[in-house]
Amino acid sequence: MMFDVDPGSFRDASNFVFTYQDHIFRAISKTYQGDYDALLSSGVFEYLQERTYLIKHTETDIAEVGNLGALYKIIKPVQLPFISYPYEWCFDQFKDSALLTLDICLAALARDFVLKDASAFNIQYHNGTCVLIDSTSLTRYVAGQPWMAYRQFVMHFLVPLLLMSRVSPNLNALLRVYHEGIPLDLARKLLPARMVLNPCALFNVYLHAWFEKKHQGGGQAHKDAFLPKPKLQAMLTTMREMIAGMGTKPVLTTWSDYYQNGSTEPDTLQDKEKLLLALFSRISPAPKSVLDLAANNGLFSRVLAPYVEQVISADFDADAVNQGYILNKSQGLKNIFSITLDFRNPSGGVGWGCEERSSFFKRGHSDLTIVLAFIHHLVLTENIPFRMVAKILARLSPH
Repeated sequence: MMFDVDPGSFRDASNFVFTYQDHIFRAISKTYQGDYDALLSSGVFEYLQERTYLIKHTETDIAEVGNLGALYKIIKPVQLPFISYPYEWCFDQFKDSALLTLDICLAALARDFVLKDASAFNIQYHNGTCVLIDSTSLTRYVAGQPWMAYRQFVMHFLVPLLLMSRVSPNLNALLRVYHEGIPLDLARKLLPARMVLNPCALFNVYLHAWFEKKHQGGGQAHKDAFLPKPKLQAMLTTMREMIAGMGTKPVLTTWSDYYQNGSTEPDTLQDKEKLLLALFSRISPAPKSVLDLAANNGLFSRVLAPYVEQVISADFDADAVNQGYILNKSQGLKNIFSITLDFRNPSGGVGWGCEERSSFFKRGHSDLTIVLAFIHHLVLTENIPFRMVAKILARLSPH
């Protein structure tokens, strides 16, 4: 075959993602033909794409793939320079992604369509904002049908947000283990007991977990479920309001407070910026992409951002990453990707065959890696030999 199917694209029979001549495509099967044509003719695709809710795409024709027979369309989405996963997001990234998912569902529902799945892995960051990348996630709405993706949304978005907000901002890392969503019963045990008084947690976690346990396997209770459209819209709107009001407790860690607590004097920071730009200017050809390891809140990521196409700004401190993400948004910086990453234990390949979600080392390649005030932590504190640090850094970029 002339193409490579993405190893993480197999769970939805209506489509699959593949690579052809170094470009990403999505093949749509004939089973999705009715939904696809309806979305196109109704203007829903155009409506969502204009609002940057949904990734834009163009229809194309590739003979080597079209000959598979059961395909209806092949589309080429806007190509994303970097793929991140929900277990690498900070709290506000997660919150923005959850709100986007509900906004898409409400907008689609108003036009008699609905999201058939609500996987957090269908959301990516592009041009400074989150966007739905799976164009086949939408289907025609059936009157009276409850939201088929409700349980998935709760496990992929609501539960991680509650845990990040009320327990630890790092608990979205559980999605590395539970890639189908954090189980409700586990969430119930991890959340503080007082959360039973929180309406959002009470109805969507505690009572939901109780209902699931009572009706294991589905049963007649699910088959007879009927929810008028106005009530479904009200439910989604209420959930959106609850999530919009979520926040994290301000906790100043050593690293999230690094630039505010006087650890580095302003003159020293200016000298570092000048030195960084001077070293950067000596690289030929000029780097187009940068990986900033131990970036803290992304101060030096923002220094280099005007000179490159892409910066991956990574740090293990979730609060520092969250600060950087908010700063980048406020400054309108669209080419910085903020991620939470512990370089001592980076995201590995997980899921089916350890390939469904690829490792950071497969996704994080850049022209230049900057490791400012970080190597001594690895060598002196973590007892990692310098030669091993150098070897790993060499795998990520040529400079």
